[in-house]
Amino acid sequence: MAQALVRCVQQRLQLEDSCLVIAVILLERLMLLVWEREGPIMTIKTWRSVLLTAILLACKLLYDEKVFLHDFQSALPELDLRHLGDTETTFLLSINFSANVSSSTFARYWGALMDAGQQREQQPRAESDSAGNLAGSPGTKVGRV
Repeated sequence: MAQALVRCVQQRLQLEDSCLVIAVILLERLMLLVWEREGPIMTIKTWRSVLLTAILLACKLLYDEKVFLHDFQSALPELDLRHLGDTETTFLLSINFSANVSSSTFARYWGALMDAGQQREQQPRAESDSAGNLAGSPGTKVGRV
């Protein structure tokens, strides 16, 4: 389910793979910092908004152009994103505004994710590819509208 959401967001917003790598780094940073203080933060009710917030923040870090919440809302009209702005603020506060990603950290995650992807491709597929099938709308480039 999370994989389908990420693929859909990537296709509809025409995101580069590097944006998703940064989102993974931010998600892990959030989970490690908050887990130490409060325990698990991603639940059945919060995982979508936390994941989308990590992708939104990654877009803001990666692209030189402005990234607006409206880009996400336009590309994903079937999702309720009204509270994503508040979630973004909470996310940044939770990671103590430590959103920068060093090139060495990026390279380490990129390599690990590529290795994991190659291993996964060598295994038989258990589910069909449903990327972009939340509502079937065309892509919208983030920050380029």
